[in-house]
Amino acid sequence: MNIAFVNAGEDCRDELIETMRNFAKCLENSSGLIGAHLMSEKGKSTLMGISIWKDEESFNASMAKMSTRSHTQTERRWDAPVVRQFVEL
Repeated sequence: MNIAFVNAGEDCRDELIETMRNFAKCLENSSGLIGAHLMSEKGKSTLMGISIWKDEESFNASMAKMSTRSHTQTERRWDAPVVRQFVEL
């Protein structure tokens, strides 16, 4: 499971939500992806993107593919995500 936490000000929250939804949409056909979810912390500016993968190899392969895509956004108006990975015990 991969969880990315991103903080955005109210002035760019909608733009960030759209960006995160587009990212999740790009992952839809990734081999090994079980599910992807976008959540918001109630009453706060923190968004959380969750992706659940069959295994770590599937996640790493998909992230490598995503990093080769060109990004048209030249200016990011929110904090860089804090990404944490969890594994099932």
